Amino acid sequence: MGKGKGRSGHYNNYRAYQRTHEGLMAKEYINYVAPHLYSAFCLVLYDKYKWEPDEIADCVAAADELWDRAAREGWDIKANCAECTGIDVTHFRDSGRINKLEVQDGEEG
Repeated sequence: MGKGKGRSGHYNNYRAYQRTHEGLMAKEYINYVAPHLYSAFCLVLYDKYKWEPDEIADCVAAADELWDRAAREGWDIKANCAECTGIDVTHFRDSGRINKLEVQDGEEG
């Protein structure tokens, strides 16, 4: 099919999507949101949990490495977070709170 949209109407390559108006808008949104979201977490770690700036920088670097690994290996980081921690952040924007998953009887959480 080549570059651009395939027969299904979906982009068959990320670079083709990036060149669209929608892709450019998404990139601008991500470039704005990601640093601001990281900053919010950094400030909470600093103010509330009294982490040192070096510890916070190491945490952010580790999170960035984990993000890259998930993208490279093709696994869903949100699903993995929910499975490992019981915290589902998927609907945080809608609910305004973190949804802690209920642990079934006999299961460890």
